Parts: sequence; structure tokens; C-alpha cells
Amino acid sequence: MVDETPRYYIEDGNLYHNIPDETILSGEFNAEPDVKKEKLGEVTLELINEIIIDKKASVYDYDNKKWITSELAIEVDIRSLLLDAPKYRKLYSPCFGEMKLYDAYSMTFFDDAGCQHRFLDDGRICNHGEVMLFPKKDRTTWHAWQYHLFMTGDYITNTITTETRKLVDDKLFVTLNSKGEKVNEYKLSDWKFATHKEIDMFNYEFEQYQKLNGFKPMFCVGQMITSKDGRGVWHARIKEINENSYYCDIDGGTATISFSAQNNYEVVNENKNN
Repeated sequence: MVDETPRYYIEDGNLYHNIPDETILSGEFNAEPDVKKEKLGEVTLELINEIIIDKKASVYDYDNKKWITSELAIEVDIRSLLLDAPKYRKLYSPCFGEMKLYDAYSMTFFDDAGCQHRFLDDGRICNHGEVMLFPKKDRTTWHAWQYHLFMTGDYITNTITTETRKLVDDKLFVTLNSKGEKVNEYKLSDWKFATHKEIDMFNYEFEQYQKLNGFKPMFCVGQMITSKDGRGVWHARIKEINENSYYCDIDGGTATISFSAQNNYEVVNENKNN
């Protein structure tokens, strides 16, 4: 158990704030104020980041009996995080700019000019240097409690439950399960990149469930989607969504993509700064 009354804490999947109630002070010398408990909501990555990063406060997790702090990770084994990552996964280096993963075992990357670079397992260039490899240009720190290299569209597997899901929002860490339900996660350390076998099983279970229960749209009007394997429609802008398909604008015309085929597509990241 924690020895002190935490200012922020997690209990039963919810985040709470203990607020000192000055009106209950007794007037005795050195008397401790009582506290009022305020429920901030269900635990999400966005809510935790707001507390530990923006407000620079720690959170005690009663569910897992540990503190979550804003401390930076002293050393991160980036190589282990990348072993199951898709080839050409993009990372960022303050020295070389955007980097594309070529081989995780040797920590070999290529920059936009096609030049090859190799890093140590922890992202340094040399033993006495600083870490020069990060998830994105706008995320050049490794927080000890939540470092990860996942991006929207990745398939990830829980190392404890072995459940595979699809990541639909890497900023808020919202995942999609095989039933098509969106689930918020915040314990990022419990997840790893899914293997090809796990991805195939997820897609099979997703398709079977949708056939039995009806397909639901995964994408929104206005989004640009692209084929994952190069087959089918290459780039399509969703214009309308009807009962069972997307009506899209493509180069030179229009196309219809059925909900039954939507798992073969992913959203195009049109923000060049990421």
C-alpha cells in the first residue's frame, strides 16, 4: 500500500483527484486538512498525460499497486521494441531527420536521402553520446511509464491476455477489437507488435464476427484510405457511406469499397509533420 494520500490516483479503472478541503480545518496547530474525492473519469492515455506531463504530478495506480510519474526513462531497449515492427517503420532522429527502419536486428535505418545509418540498441550513435532516435518529431522523449513505437493502423498483441487488436488512434491509444468495438488502453507496456499469424487470426475473427452481426464502417467521410498490400483501390477519398459500402473519389473517377473488404485498407497520414 502507498504510505501517503495521493493527490491523483487510479482505482477500478477510474482516475480520481483528492482535493484538500480547507473548510474542514480544525484550527489546531499543524492540523491536516480533510480531502474531497473528485472523479475525473475513466482512465485514458490522454487523461494520464494531462496529469503527469502537463501538470507534472504523479498518479498512484491502486489497481496495479505502483506510482506513475513523469520521470524520463534512463535507458530504453529500442531494438527490442522494433523486432516485430513492420519494415520501413518511420522514426525520427534530431541528427538525420525522418528515419525508415531497414533491419531491427542490426538497428539499420535509411534517411530521406537514402543514406544508411546504424544506432546502438538504446538509440545512441556512440557509447558516450545521447539518444538520437525517437518515435516522432513531436515526441522526442521517452517517458518511463508509456514509451512505445506503435502508430495508427498497427496490429498489436497484449503480452498478458494474448488478445490482438488494431490501433486506431496512437495519440489516445484507442484500439479496435475483433468484434469491431473501440477500447481505450493506457498500460502501453503490456502490448507488442503482432506477428503475421496473429494479424491473420485477428482479420479472420473480425470478418467472421461481422458476417454474423453485420458490418460497421471503420472509416469516416473525408478520410483518404489506401490498400495495405497494393491490391484493389490504391488511394481513395471517402465521399459517402451507405449501408454496406464506401463511395469514394479516386484519380480518374469513382470507386465503391464494401465493408467486407475494409480491413484490407488503412488511413493515409496526410500530416507531413508526423
